Amino acid sequence: MTTNTAMRRFASIAITLISASTLEAQRADNVGVKARADTTAPTNSRVIQRGLGSAGGAVLGLIGGVFIASQLPAHDCGCDDPGLAEAIYGGLAGVTLGAALGAAMPDLRSVCSFGGRFGRSILGGALGTVVGTFAAVSAGNIVFIPAGSAAGSLAALGRCWKSH
Repeated sequence: MTTNTAMRRFASIAITLISASTLEAQRADNVGVKARADTTAPTNSRVIQRGLGSAGGAVLGLIGGVFIASQLPAHDCGCDDPGLAEAIYGGLAGVTLGAALGAAMPDLRSVCSFGGRFGRSILGGALGTVVGTFAAVSAGNIVFIPAGSAAGSLAALGRCWKSH
């Protein structure tokens, strides 16, 4: 084996080993800096508080949305239940808003502001409501709607789970 071939193999092995390590370990400015354990991942109490807030908000939002929409004048469709469409739309809007507020409301020393948490949660809650609605229609169980909205609003928080 020539020296040139040996150098190429050594360089190839070295590059493979360097690229296999994490990016954080490669950064020179992070040498000796360690993250506190409470800032790296959500603790059980934060998960429980945000989860209960989001689930409770979703259920209350569903009930409130249906109630508010049922008070609106129904369009005259000549059908058996003229206010049903309004109640369904109100419930979907209420479940999304309630789950997002419930997930974003507790501060819990989050690195994000309330506006940042709410913005993320409302987008995730809307996506979760859509997915939950499809699941509820296919399974024939309305429970999937608030569950999907709550799960989406919690999952969308992303980096906002970290605390100061």
